Amino acid sequence: FVGYYLFGQVQGIGRLISAIGDLYLGNFQKSLFHGLGRSIKYKGDDYSGEFREGKKHGYGKLKKYHGGIYEGNFVEDQYHGKGKLIF
Repeated sequence: FVGYYLFGQVQGIGRLISAIGDLYLGNFQKSLFHGLGRSIKYKGDDYSGEFREGKKHGYGKLKKYHGGIYEGNFVEDQYHGKGKLIF
């Protein structure tokens, strides 16, 4: 992890690379993804957008490893409301 700590928790803008190779660039709050960020999974999924308490939440764009793309709203990591799905 590269970034800031506050009272022992990751806080503010940072970069995290997990043990399996997942990458996150963006905002953290209380050691969780929170605010704007980008998550790139080692298997190829690439999400750019809003996070809340560690989950995709708000507007974002998800490019799946198999080539599909979803752009629209998310709630608790799930597609929600208006959005565009392309295969």
